Amino acid sequence: MTRLLLLALPLALLACGGDAEPVPTDAPASAPTAVPTSTASEAPTDPEPMPDSTEAFVLPSLTPATMNYEEPIAVDALRDVIVAPYGKDVVVYGYVHGTPSSVNGKARMGRFLGLAAEAGQGGDEAKLLTCDLGTRPDPSRVEPDAVVVLRGRVDSPTSGTMRLEDGCEIVSVGESPPEGAVSVQDLHGAMFGWVGTGVRVVGHYNGTTTSQLPSGAKTTIGLAPDGTTRAPQAVVCVMAGDVPETLATDRDGVVVSGIVTDNWKLTHDPSSGTSVIELGDCTVVNR
Repeated sequence: MTRLLLLALPLALLACGGDAEPVPTDAPASAPTAVPTSTASEAPTDPEPMPDSTEAFVLPSLTPATMNYEEPIAVDALRDVIVAPYGKDVVVYGYVHGTPSSVNGKARMGRFLGLAAEAGQGGDEAKLLTCDLGTRPDPSRVEPDAVVVLRGRVDSPTSGTMRLEDGCEIVSVGESPPEGAVSVQDLHGAMFGWVGTGVRVVGHYNGTTTSQLPSGAKTTIGLAPDGTTRAPQAVVCVMAGDVPETLATDRDGVVVSGIVTDNWKLTHDPSSGTSVIELGDCTVVNR
């Protein structure tokens, strides 16, 4: 009798659980690895934004390609467009930076992940963005032409490379980027695409500073938003020649031509409007 009860028990358990519904999975369907080349024009629409998200990044409409050199740009407008990515949440895609393995042809992803604009690119200049994932991803080796999508907040750049704050994450590998994602080339170009560009800006003259350097004297003028007094400067101009004396009495509407450098002062609070960019080889145009 005891033997019969023991045999019947498993059968009863199977009868109770045999009709259980399978647990649904939300795994996305496999997508082709082709990479879109279009530029994102809207904010990321990822359904799961970062919990502490402040503001998503949108590619600015003002770029070196769209600006009119003959029309001076307000100093705060130029400052804001160059530092626009800083502190913003982004979904960005590209390829694993680095030369593929000569043994298996795979690209290696480590804890410190770099993205390049094209597959198989190595070298410092090709590394457009870096991200500290915290741990090495698994799997860590992928096809070199696999599109890698990351999500994170843009930190201050270093040595010509964009950075995401610690805690960035991998959204997908080998799938098409989601709608609203920004290519790493576009994200990098939003800031560094201005470097070396000749511009004309207009603002309020804040004052002149002269510094003695080993290479000689360095004279700069500070420009704040036009029509303001004692406002923080938005642009610092390294002068190529003398500063016109009339600036001391005629401070508004000063137009300066110069070349954008990558010597930026980025504040920890990007929304404060106190970041400063630098122009080199400057000349006052209208004094």
